[in-house]
Amino acid sequence: MALGSASRDNHVRAIVMVGGTLKSADGFSPAIEAEFAIAGQNFLHADSDGAHNRPDAHSILRYV
Repeated sequence: MALGSASRDNHVRAIVMVGGTLKSADGFSPAIEAEFAIAGQNFLHADSDGAHNRPDAHSILRYV
């Protein structure tokens, strides 16, 4: 979902998360396995050249 002037080169997108799980890759420290308890404000910021995207996620997780 585009935010404000995102369609005019702002490069910020809102990410709607309604549930799911988060699990770290094997060998990554700290290891985590959790599910989304409450979805929060989640955004994706793209560099102006489009080379990189940076997540900005604020959600509450419940360890499983």
